[in-house]
Order: sequence, then structure tokens, then C-alpha cells
Amino acid sequence: MNASPPSRFPGGVLLAMAGVGAGFVIMIGAGFYLSGQPAPSAIVNSLPVAIAVLVAVVIIAAKRWRPGRPRASDRGHPPRRIRFPSPAPASPAPGQ
Repeated sequence: MNASPPSRFPGGVLLAMAGVGAGFVIMIGAGFYLSGQPAPSAIVNSLPVAIAVLVAVVIIAAKRWRPGRPRASDRGHPPRRIRFPSPAPASPAPGQ
């Protein structure tokens, strides 16, 4: 089994963590806004930062994972061919 070598910098994981955290803050703030209840000051003060982080995450992810652009881990490695076993010959039906 060939596994690709681990990345030197787990940027994708950190990017996902930042996006999920910002999304949580935005959704909690939106829930307070939609329910008409006053949001805690920690949520209100964090909303502009969370929106900026989420926008940055989307931009970075869009630039990093464009369709058709090879990943850094793919460079220098030819695509592997999958070899399927040839089908077994058909056996005659019983009674023939």
C-alpha cells in the first residue's frame, strides 16, 4: 500500500478549523438576530472578525483548490493505473 507522504504544514486542516469556528460564531449571531433576543457582547464583538475570517478562508480555499490545478502532493508522481482482474469465463448452466 502506497501512502502519500505527510504534509510539512497541515494548512488544509487549519483552514477548515478557522472556517468552522468562524461559521459557528456567525450562525450563533444570526440565531440571536433572527430570534430578536439581544446577543451577548462576546458574540456581537466577534461577528466582524468572524465574517472577515470566513471570507478569507473562502478566498484562500478557492485559490488553493481550483479545479484542474494539480495539488502539490501530485507533482512528480504519475497517476496510478488500476488493474482489474479479467472476468472469469462463464460456466454453462446446469442441465445443459
